[in-house]
Amino acid sequence: MGGNIRQFHIGIAYILNASSVLSNLFLVMLSVNKCGYQMRKYRPILCLTAWTNILFSFTNTFAVVTINVSERHIFLLNSGFLENVGNPISGILTTSWFFLTYTRLTMALMFFVVRYGFICRPKKKLQTTIILCFLEAFNFATCISLAMAFDDDGKLMFRSILRKIGGIYPSSVAFNVVSLKDPFHSIHLCLLCVLTFGDYCIMAVMSNQCYKTLQENRLNMGMSTLRFHTQLNKLMVFLGTAPFLTLIFPTMVRIVAVYAWPGDLYTPILTSIFESSLPTVDAVMTIYLIPSFRRAVRKMLRLRNPTAAESTNEICEASLRFPGGVFGILGLLEAMNCILFGLLIASFDNGNKFTYHRLLQANGIDLPFGVWFHVADASSRIYTVHVFVALFHIILNFSLIAYCARQTWKTLQITKVRMGITTLTFHSQLHKILGYMCTYLILMLLIPGGLRIFEANFLDLPSTRIGIITSLFSSTLPLVNAWMIIFLIPSFRRSVLPVLRNSLCPREVKSDTVLTVRENKA
Repeated sequence: MGGNIRQFHIGIAYILNASSVLSNLFLVMLSVNKCGYQMRKYRPILCLTAWTNILFSFTNTFAVVTINVSERHIFLLNSGFLENVGNPISGILTTSWFFLTYTRLTMALMFFVVRYGFICRPKKKLQTTIILCFLEAFNFATCISLAMAFDDDGKLMFRSILRKIGGIYPSSVAFNVVSLKDPFHSIHLCLLCVLTFGDYCIMAVMSNQCYKTLQENRLNMGMSTLRFHTQLNKLMVFLGTAPFLTLIFPTMVRIVAVYAWPGDLYTPILTSIFESSLPTVDAVMTIYLIPSFRRAVRKMLRLRNPTAAESTNEICEASLRFPGGVFGILGLLEAMNCILFGLLIASFDNGNKFTYHRLLQANGIDLPFGVWFHVADASSRIYTVHVFVALFHIILNFSLIAYCARQTWKTLQITKVRMGITTLTFHSQLHKILGYMCTYLILMLLIPGGLRIFEANFLDLPSTRIGIITSLFSSTLPLVNAWMIIFLIPSFRRSVLPVLRNSLCPREVKSDTVLTVRENKA
């Protein structure tokens, strides 16, 4: 039961971290391309907040930090696919997780400071910037002191305490301990409380000053400016509340749960899932509360066909704007695929070759002993994460293909009247090529894997037959792909058919060539 709960927790954390990365990358794209005139001042801080959330989600993917409190000890457990690493890597992961968690609070404070500078126009901007830099340095120093506070001695005693919690953590899981009995650790927690309280005091003072200034200049503002500041006030309230929910509320729930429900398994896992979901909620609420972002999302999700004027404007805007954000997302996923594939190769177990040869022979695959092969553990975390990232990459690619095809079809339907017969024929041939290439990708990616999964679960056939079939299928697809593209492009087809006719009927071609030369001379 405990193992199933833990696997469910890790899977949900991976899904939430992936959604956080996507939603915050989408927020960065909107901040770069769709910021209104008044919101452009806050574009850098919006992008910085989104990138902080992305870094937090990446760190949480590697660590999946779960905090348990038992017998006046705080256990910081790495439950991700790097759970078996020891110090200093586990300490670095946990320190990075804490630093990025408190940096999100600093980003909210920076938003308040930036707005205070734009509205109140203080004379001492340099002093305000110095105070902000000092707070961020204090934040970093506090997180470093947290790393120094990790107690790595007495592992056997701490593991016995962990077993009392519920026994859902394996004996090899990496963890760090902060003891509330130690004065140094208690001072560290007091510093964290002082830091959080000081940040919220600064937010309250700056919000009060901004409110007073807006009330004094209310009569000189237009309706659009008033609406903008109303929406921005809502965003500031949310940005100030989200770190409170991230930092203080889960800690309070854990402390109450220790005294109310000793040995509770669910509270740390639920609060960890809650913390993993907040970056996604942060990005979604920011997009919802900023009017220009909300209009852009509605425009993307609309189902009605646009008018000719709207489509012309969209075509002009699209021709002037390179979709760098989309290619950035695809490049990031490709880099993640490469890194995870490298980790997967590094984790290949080639030490027990004789055992693996016996296993292959038991499944009907008789290989010579000198044949080189790799073995990957399908139950490992790295393999699972690699498969999830690859599937997510494939889904995103096909979603982008579908979106581009839909937009292209809508544009061609509107401009169809102004096209000639040659252009229409060209686009119809191009549609066939693109449709075939999508079909080729689906066949190349899904059919071999689907056959192997179907054979492993439903068919009682030797693995060699399915392996040979899928290998031949994968080998012949590139050849079929090349010939289909040559056949579907008219200019390529017109160039290839005479060559084939010459090779098949050389005499007729030669006589035709002689007659043609004589006619030209005449």
